Amino acid sequence: MTTTETLADLAQQVGGDRVEVSSLVPAGGDPHSYEPTPADAGRVAKADVTFTNHSCSRNSR
Repeated sequence: MTTTETLADLAQQVGGDRVEVSSLVPAGGDPHSYEPTPADAGRVAKADVTFTNHSCSRNSR
């Protein structure tokens, strides 16, 4: 399970025929406007592994 189509493609290329990959954001979808559903939470919970790409910010002190 990946969050985006780009990560799904990467995981499929690395895993080849040994993996089954799906993306939460549908093909051609905009990850910035995507709203997850309760069904998506179930899909993530059932996944053996998940990959996500997100920014982490640090507060300046």
